[in-house]
Amino acid sequence: MDLRAAPAALPALGILAGAALGLRLEWLPVPLAVALLAAAMALGGGSGRLLAGLAAGLLAAAIGPDPPDRRWPGIDPGRPVAVTGEVVEPWRRLEWGWRSELRTDLLSQGRAVLAQRRRLAIELAGEEPPPPLGSRLRAHGYLGRPAGYANRIAVAPGPWRLRIKTRRLLDVTAPPGTLDEASGWLRARVEEALAAAEAAGRPGSAHGSRGRPERSASTAADPTAGRTRSPNPVGGGAEAALRHGPALVRALVLGEPSGLPPRWRRGLRRTGLAHLLAVSGLHAGLVAGVILVVAAPLPRPLRIVLALVAVAAYLALVGPRPSMLRASGMALIAGVALLARRGPASGNALAVVAGGLALARPELVAELGFRLTVAATAGIVFLAPRLESAWTAGEGERDRGAHTPAAHRERRRGGAFRWLTRGAAATVGAQLASLPFALPVFHLTSWAAPLLNLVAVPYTALALAICLGWTALALLSPATAGALLPLLDALALPFGWPAAGPPAAWGVIASAAPAAACAALAVVAAAWLPAPRRRLWLLPAVAAAAWWCGAAAPGTGSPADHPPVGALRPPVSLTLLDVGQGDAILLRDGGRTLLVDGGGWRHGDFGGRVLLPALLGEGVRRLDAVVLTHPDSDHCHGLEQVASYLPVGEVWLAPQWAGDRCADALAATPGARALHLAAGGRRRVGRWRLSVLHPAWPRAPGRAVASRDHNRLSLVLLAEAAGRCAVLTGDLDRAGERAVVARDPDLGCDLLKVGHHGSKTSTGPELLAAVRPRLALVSAGRGNPYGHPAGEVVARLERSGVILLRTDRQGLVRLEWRAGGPLRILTPAAPP
Repeated sequence: MDLRAAPAALPALGILAGAALGLRLEWLPVPLAVALLAAAMALGGGSGRLLAGLAAGLLAAAIGPDPPDRRWPGIDPGRPVAVTGEVVEPWRRLEWGWRSELRTDLLSQGRAVLAQRRRLAIELAGEEPPPPLGSRLRAHGYLGRPAGYANRIAVAPGPWRLRIKTRRLLDVTAPPGTLDEASGWLRARVEEALAAAEAAGRPGSAHGSRGRPERSASTAADPTAGRTRSPNPVGGGAEAALRHGPALVRALVLGEPSGLPPRWRRGLRRTGLAHLLAVSGLHAGLVAGVILVVAAPLPRPLRIVLALVAVAAYLALVGPRPSMLRASGMALIAGVALLARRGPASGNALAVVAGGLALARPELVAELGFRLTVAATAGIVFLAPRLESAWTAGEGERDRGAHTPAAHRERRRGGAFRWLTRGAAATVGAQLASLPFALPVFHLTSWAAPLLNLVAVPYTALALAICLGWTALALLSPATAGALLPLLDALALPFGWPAAGPPAAWGVIASAAPAAACAALAVVAAAWLPAPRRRLWLLPAVAAAAWWCGAAAPGTGSPADHPPVGALRPPVSLTLLDVGQGDAILLRDGGRTLLVDGGGWRHGDFGGRVLLPALLGEGVRRLDAVVLTHPDSDHCHGLEQVASYLPVGEVWLAPQWAGDRCADALAATPGARALHLAAGGRRRVGRWRLSVLHPAWPRAPGRAVASRDHNRLSLVLLAEAAGRCAVLTGDLDRAGERAVVARDPDLGCDLLKVGHHGSKTSTGPELLAAVRPRLALVSAGRGNPYGHPAGEVVARLERSGVILLRTDRQGLVRLEWRAGGPLRILTPAAPP
């Protein structure tokens, strides 16, 4: 589609750019907007429309609410606050409580009262149902935001959120309006019907009312049968027996994919299929299409009105998500055009809806979901027709010819080819247009994604239609719907297939964001050129963009990483990654890599959000081996998750962890070999020689280890390379340290990774006397509630003359050296 056929595109583009710029400005951009309006009136034409839209976006950002990530002035996060506002999102059920979004009006702390209009997350602990959507609240709690991560590819702090410990600290000052009340009632009714149908179909099952199965440990191989365990097939075993049909219904119908296995969601994300679980235009189109078919006997205008009403009801059910707002707005414009007997203009509709949403809610422009839905739709509307035209050039001439049976068969084959080409152009266009926004966040793409989408999108449409029908049946007869649960379970299985196999099997490419984003922009710009001869510029444009951005990409600019021909071998390095309150240590020798622990959250994809960009910032695209010291979440979850995105050669872990859920999942990493290591074991990665100091082989293999013993049995490594050595202790406590010292009282190493994030239960005098380190490393989260590192541990290190480096102060710490050379210390504040 040509931009000339969508006159609203240029003003909308200006509005989006102006709103994005206005959200970043601390000062009121009214004078700038007035100047832009004057310039727009003087220029006129397309340039004038673009400048006018830019001015409108700036004004909307200036008079609209503050962006959600802006600092709260004068607020102490350590003291409680009182917030007044309105619930604007449906509540989501979490394992420990509820979560929604609050549009605030006033915030007070002590005598300070601020008129702050912005949206922030509100988290309410407890099982008691929260106030309905649209209620006005006065809440007392603590205001805070997750800390960022200071690696070479930094992760910004998370959004602000208000945590409320109990329902007693929440007062409803005004009930919801009529529309909000109807929306809340509809959603509650659907949730009750789904729970009733699930209970009717599985009266004795372990599934909860929210469709989340209880976790069960997978069967572990007998460690006495050998020290190498073959990975279990992904999707097999105990997990294959679990049923995920109701979770699929909640994902596709209500837009709540959290009930699906995290491994499934990571598989969809790495293959570029995560959009299948987003409530968007597919849902709105299917709902409208069903109504149009069912109401076929009615007059045409009435059918269109009923379809629009159904889309509006579905929007009320799932809530005002950016993708659904965009889809509903475009459906409304298309319906009005059909009622006026005019052909819908999808380009104009997208521009009007995107620009209108940015003017009404400029903070949406900062949300990734809004950017992705607008960019992907723009790729389908504007870029896909040009791609299809370029790929089918000359088909028209081949279709013209004699009216013979052979010519008719050739035209039929050409029709199938054009259908496939149209679908491929749509998927490629959407992916190319959204890459500049998705890559800086997810750092992943897949060359196979366009091909997978050709199959996955139609299957998801079929699954969505079945899930919508099953939901309607559950509202009418929960018992009948419960009897059909096996059908839903079978329907859900293909959504887990992308999690099978190693990343390379699905064409997954992990890339540092700057180079990939610039290359994607070059692809879009080159493909946009209409003249066929100009497509010759595609390859040099992509190569130049990738080279220019790759030269400046984090982790690739160090001369030590790319020594000239004839130079010394590159140095070995030990890097303490900033993973907050967790551990992740990267050992490198040129292209050979070993990762000890990987940090992690109890919930969420830490491996994809934090650990993957941290590794990419160091230039790591493959891990020769990963080591699990012990299976606590802040050491294991990140490893398990990042193995979905990067190839892993071997998994090393102590035999004591067989039977633990996270450890077993890590050991079953597709394409990796699992090795059990205990005291006396030795391995090698490049010039790094790894010796296991602790724990010893268990006397009763296969017996579960109590969580209180995890730290005592942490896997301890002595890592030696190029004349220096380091002792890596995991979360080893004093009892484990005494066992290590008893085996080897004279370790004598340059470096010590302080145990348990600097807890007072670790790093005793005996271990310090045995190691005699010159440098100690502590991995701890900024402002962590545990007080790590403990003051007495810091004082003990200082008395021993040990230099202490901490991720909560320095962020990432990288140590590198050559044989016989000095030790070089690098941090994000001291670039190479």
